[in-house]
Amino acid sequence: MKLYTKENKVISILRNHNYVLPVLNRFDIRPGVHDKTIEEICSEKQIVVNFFLAIVNTYAYPQYFPKQELLSFSPVLIIDYLKKTHAYYRNYVIPSIDASLTKLIASSNSQKSDIHLLKTFYEGYKKEFLAHNENEERHIFPYILNILDNPHESDGRLASKNYEHEHHHIENKIEDLKNLLLKYMDTDYDDNLYNDFIFKLFMFEKDAKDHARIEDAILLPIARTFERI
Repeated sequence: MKLYTKENKVISILRNHNYVLPVLNRFDIRPGVHDKTIEEICSEKQIVVNFFLAIVNTYAYPQYFPKQELLSFSPVLIIDYLKKTHAYYRNYVIPSIDASLTKLIASSNSQKSDIHLLKTFYEGYKKEFLAHNENEERHIFPYILNILDNPHESDGRLASKNYEHEHHHIENKIEDLKNLLLKYMDTDYDDNLYNDFIFKLFMFEKDAKDHARIEDAILLPIARTFERI
């Protein structure tokens, strides 16, 4: 595993790990980077280069997670990144998966319940996932940002509630959805549309798990230290 450093060219990330492109977009980095290095791009975009490297390497290499390094960054920086990720899920990923599922269901002429059960299960998962993110943005993130400057206003909500358990519960839901797709789908449908749907679902699952790791292992432990002040 050869981690990216500030001396590497940004184009090397796009060539070797093209699925990380949405992560770069969250930093306002898009194709057309020429031969600029990571350090040069971060300087242009006013990005904290070590934070950028920690995030990109986390997504590029599943076995890599720089917990101690990420713990050194400001929660403000982390929350800004997490909110951009939520917007990416809400405005692009979920609608894209919705469209794929609609096409998949339309490709089937069967009246069997399998493919319709899939839609019901998916809609339940989506509703819970989006509600969880909305709760973070409306209540958790503002609370964390407030107690950074006003620790005396903390009410202990982070210590008293197991948000990590909520993430695991949601992750289990998408695992159940995958099992339904891979083990129990038994109806007629277009194979290519099925593949498109499940590939999108798998990519989303990976991204969402990395996102949850950053919240559970980094943001919440930092914020809880302010609740104890």
